[in-house]
Amino acid sequence: MSTSRAGRFPPRRWAGIPGRAVVFGVRLALAALALAGTYSIWALLRLEQLAFFTNLAAVGFLVVLLWSLVSDARARSGPPPAFVLVVVVAEVLAGVVAALLLEPSVEGALIVGLTYGQIMHMVLPVGAVVDFLLFRPHRRLRPEQAVLAALVPWLYLVLVVVLAAAVGFVPYPFLDVTSLGLMRVAGNVVLCLGIAGGTAVVLLVADRTLGVRALVGGGGDPRPTR
Repeated sequence: MSTSRAGRFPPRRWAGIPGRAVVFGVRLALAALALAGTYSIWALLRLEQLAFFTNLAAVGFLVVLLWSLVSDARARSGPPPAFVLVVVVAEVLAGVVAALLLEPSVEGALIVGLTYGQIMHMVLPVGAVVDFLLFRPHRRLRPEQAVLAALVPWLYLVLVVVLAAAVGFVPYPFLDVTSLGLMRVAGNVVLCLGIAGGTAVVLLVADRTLGVRALVGGGGDPRPTR
């Protein structure tokens, strides 16, 4: 192994290569799973599937992953931190709500032994949190960006109301006022918004607590942007 002129350490330019390889491999695997989970949208052009919040979150995470992979390969800055936060909050919300409010589905494996539900409600949400905490530089978020991330689910609820009023379609059973009644649906809505708000706050605190450089791969400007 070559050493520096002092004779002790390898050149600094090689120091982050193992970590960057891990980041690249994990992001590539997550992108492959996101592509598999959203296959009907981008390959079959079944755009009506975007009415489901889980699919919206997965498409957003796929954009973040592909953007990051290309940016890393070209040594450019990745997706804006505010956009990444919105996507991570959406992924966490999709995963937690699936665990709390959706009935388990019986389905066959989609890819590498994982079902659609496991990919979309477990692997991708966990992967989004890991990517945010370990693979990205920190101290770049502002409180108003966390507020924006917490408010995005409100926009989705507006879409649900419009769909219900226009075509009578409700994407998720726990939002069906006809079946559950207004009070129970209102409770489910409060729960969802509470999860989104709590997640945004936790991630904002984590961003302000962790170091400027990424924990794995060491990416990021050594100076915070704020």
